[in-house]
Amino acid sequence: MNKPSLISNIAPAGQGSTGTAGAKALRRGLAPRRRRPVPLLASLATTGLSALAAGLIAMTVPWALLSAGHSASLAGAAAFALQIPVALGLVLGGALVDRMGPRRVLILSNGAALALVAAAAALTLWGPAARVGVGAVPAALIPVVALLALANLSGQPGTLAQDARVPELARLAGVPLERANGLREIAMNMGLVGGPALGVLLVERLGLPGALTLAAGMLAAIALVDGIFFPAFRAKAAAADDERTRT
Repeated sequence: MNKPSLISNIAPAGQGSTGTAGAKALRRGLAPRRRRPVPLLASLATTGLSALAAGLIAMTVPWALLSAGHSASLAGAAAFALQIPVALGLVLGGALVDRMGPRRVLILSNGAALALVAAAAALTLWGPAARVGVGAVPAALIPVVALLALANLSGQPGTLAQDARVPELARLAGVPLERANGLREIAMNMGLVGGPALGVLLVERLGLPGALTLAAGMLAAIALVDGIFFPAFRAKAAAADDERTRT
């Protein structure tokens, strides 16, 4: 009488598809994939912090102008100039992600946004815009608005790069894609709601230089976390392992 094989002992036919998948994994020499939630958690954290920083930046210059006694129409024009590049960045971001890959686009986007916001903060500390709180000519803020607008432009491809990797991050973490998308939406919406309020508070308490300096610090933290935890090709390799296990 034939002896039962090792595979049949481990995964009998009565155990259904789970046993079959385990048997196939053993035949192929594949160990069960370990869940890795850290990249997804890091992505959620930087998504929320990015939205918070974006909302903060959107309110800094307009509120500084209003606080200095300038007209609401001037503050509105500054807000409009800051938001127009967002749409353009979303249009260009998709092509960049397709051409360069999500991780490279994310790293470059974070670095460019950080450099531009830091330069804007430096202008408010040591340039003509430093006197905006005591009635400086609004034209002194034009270079600051231009730098922040460019920061908004450069930051949008990074947002799209994060979006492109959500399915792989969810697969690494072992959570359903719907849940990962929902958590990402929660993080982003919380940042968008809290950012403008934080911007107004910081301008009132610390002035425009302090608010922009804190925004630059937030972007530096985002760049650091994304650079460490955002995966390159490991997520794709894990997905390939899963596909081999199922076949």
